Amino acid sequence: MTRPDRFRVRDFRTGRLQANRPASRNNTFPIPFPTPNRAMRPRSGRTRKAKPMAIHPQHTHTRSLTILVFLLALLLPLFLSGCARTLVPAPNLYQLGANPYQQTPEAMQFSGVDVVFATDRLATDDKRPGRAYGYKRSNTLSVGIARVGFGNDSTWDQLVDVSTGASKRKLPLRILSAEEIFEFPPTAGYSINQPEFAEHFAQSQQALDDLIADYLQRSGGDSAYVFVHGFNNGFDDSIYAIAQIWHFLGRTGVPIAYSWPAGRGTLRGYAYDRESGEFTNFHLKLFLRSLAASPSIRRIHVIGHSRGTDVLTTALRELAIEAGCNDQKLSDTIKLGHLVLAAPDMDFQVMAQRLGAESLQLQPLKTTVYLNPEDKALGLASLLFLSEKRLGRVTAKDLSPKQIELIHRLNDRAAYIDTYVKGGFIGHSYFYANPAVLSDLILLLRDDAWVDDPRRPLESTEHGMWILRNNYPQYPTPTTSTQP
Repeated sequence: MTRPDRFRVRDFRTGRLQANRPASRNNTFPIPFPTPNRAMRPRSGRTRKAKPMAIHPQHTHTRSLTILVFLLALLLPLFLSGCARTLVPAPNLYQLGANPYQQTPEAMQFSGVDVVFATDRLATDDKRPGRAYGYKRSNTLSVGIARVGFGNDSTWDQLVDVSTGASKRKLPLRILSAEEIFEFPPTAGYSINQPEFAEHFAQSQQALDDLIADYLQRSGGDSAYVFVHGFNNGFDDSIYAIAQIWHFLGRTGVPIAYSWPAGRGTLRGYAYDRESGEFTNFHLKLFLRSLAASPSIRRIHVIGHSRGTDVLTTALRELAIEAGCNDQKLSDTIKLGHLVLAAPDMDFQVMAQRLGAESLQLQPLKTTVYLNPEDKALGLASLLFLSEKRLGRVTAKDLSPKQIELIHRLNDRAAYIDTYVKGGFIGHSYFYANPAVLSDLILLLRDDAWVDDPRRPLESTEHGMWILRNNYPQYPTPTTSTQP
């Protein structure tokens, strides 16, 4: 079809055809102005109804896709944000009769939890303890203690009853205080090789050593449990999460919330949080090194959730490269025990490189990845970022033969667990909010029981992955399954 040199357009205000105008050089065909779908009076004086403008199917598809992306970006912060504000249900393990609180040290027998926090969020003027730090970035890493209250004036015995399933009472959570104790030296203004940095860092290291030693003396144990939160989380979210996990672990060791500057919200919040994840990389590495240098710590167990898995594995990958220069692993250099990746919000192919090709899963003593194919938040993230698959929704059918072979070969060091459980409408915090998965997490971190341990009756599959269901750990270990 030949390109017309001139064409006539209709005035969108009057509906009348205008004089001939040259066609645009940038378009093969002229694009007419939209004609209002209302009665118009042409030159003849007769009234007729204008025909609606025809829309090319490609334009309709593009417009629909734009609207879809807009809605996904609008909903994603709601799906990926926040943690429970009431104590999660008692784990199945305790509802079946186990009671770890009979051995809880007396100093820890109160209706609250003191959480050590490390954050590079900028402090705010908000008087509420849970909002003491915002989403903006700080060049200094602040360390302190936040106290989380369980229930309103609840007693220790009442808390134990709820935590073991003897009582179905709902206990609200609230942060009662957040006190900053010290700061690491700022990472802007002077180089880390300058004497001023080294002097300030030595003082910070001593303050951290004293803080950890004092806490472990009261709680018993010699392990630290570090939690790294995900996208659109506020300062309080990671504190609430690790407070509950540590409480159900039996209250030994020290709970630590690493809170990086996320939670800006709005449609651009995900992009901001992604870059904040890059910003916090230096501070997270610094903190893990310093924590490992504390003489009171024997093992550090780390839990990454959602987008926090990317933040965590990026830092661990760089620490692993450093350790490799001395023929060591992270289990040696930073005392890394269990690495837990829960509902990982990462592209499957990206994580396959990190865990598989770069063997990051072999750096800690053990690596566990909790997956859920029904995780709606990660399904939304896949649509928004057009990724092939988010790691947190992977099932056996998504694996290649070589990946299946690798999982079988490394089953004594790395475990991939598909959790076919109920996790609420969104189902993104199932790893500790679901009583079955929380039970498995307890057996892993508290008892150091691996997937083939009789205390963890997981279903094995021919693909090398494991399956966990809602009634866990009640059923006996079945024969090898081929499908859920």
